[in-house]
This record gives sequence, structure tokens and C-alpha cells, in this order.
Amino acid sequence: MIVSLAQLGLPDDTLDGAFLDETGQRWGLLLSLRGKEGGALLSPTEIAFKPDVPAAAQDTKLAVFVRTPEGAMYLGTARRTKRGRFVLTDPLTDELWRDLSRGR
Repeated sequence: MIVSLAQLGLPDDTLDGAFLDETGQRWGLLLSLRGKEGGALLSPTEIAFKPDVPAAAQDTKLAVFVRTPEGAMYLGTARRTKRGRFVLTDPLTDELWRDLSRGR
């Protein structure tokens, strides 16, 4: 599912980072996959994201999106691990993971 950044309550020039949705009730994580700072899909279930995530978002499920030219693609929900990475609740398909990892 592709949504606009405006639907997420984000300005159009947002690249990545943690955010509160438009209701102010749920945390999300936007990945640009632009290297270390934009996150990386290490496997179909594991995400590395270097920038700090607000303390209020660290112990909750986050809705994860990846930046696309059209806006943002919803990947699912994830929780932060003790190692500072994120694990998706439901794994991506191998095909989607490979495509996103290659920058398609």
C-alpha cells in the first residue's frame, strides 16, 4: 500500500525518521534506505536504523514505511530490539526484500 507523506502527517520533503501519525496516537518509522542514516533492510525481518528514535516510541510497535517517489510504502509493524534494530512482526516476501534492498 502506497500512501502520501501528507496522509502520514509529514511534509513532502521528509526523507526518514520516527514520527507520530496524524492522530498523534501511533508511532511510525519512515525509511529512505539511503545508507546508514536512512536505514537498511538486513533481512526480510530485520531493519537497521541509526538515528535516535524518541524514548516514547522505543517500547511500542511502530508502523514502518519506506520512502518511494510516490510517497511511502507500508511494510508492516516492527518492534525495537535490545541491539537497537527493529524486527518486523511479519516478514517481507523474499522478492520484495530483494527489490527494496537493491533500490528498486
